[in-house]
Amino acid sequence: MAYLERLKGDRHAGYHYCLLCHPHEHGPEIEEEDGLTDYRDAIGRTVTFCEAHAAEYSASPERTIFVNVYLIDRAYGGPEEGGWWYDCGQIIAVYPCDTKEAASKLKDWLEKGRYSNEGRRDIGSVLSEGIFNVVLAWEPGENYPRYRPHYE
Repeated sequence: MAYLERLKGDRHAGYHYCLLCHPHEHGPEIEEEDGLTDYRDAIGRTVTFCEAHAAEYSASPERTIFVNVYLIDRAYGGPEEGGWWYDCGQIIAVYPCDTKEAASKLKDWLEKGRYSNEGRRDIGSVLSEGIFNVVLAWEPGENYPRYRPHYE
């Protein structure tokens, strides 16, 4: 299974640095002709790599793809400026899969069944109990935000 497919034509991600390098390792604004290229990875994300990391990433052994299920809702941030809210996500299920095809089928099945948002109110509603978000990822999901945001 190929983990990276080189994208042709225009840069889609808009990143000016390699996903695995520190942003300043190549300088602040390295362009594609200077060694950065966009790729589509096995879970459909557009990612940018320098040549060395693209080769390393493509040669890595097959990886587990996780189907993460979040319950997304709003939490009260504080009274500043008349009150403010922030989005938060609680991980409620993690399903490891061996292939992208299996993960995609499971994601579709979960979204239509157990974790359907049919009949649920939008998180902007005072009557909302949250909505489900089913995503594919390389890592098991975690609750977010990691730290409660503060008003500045």
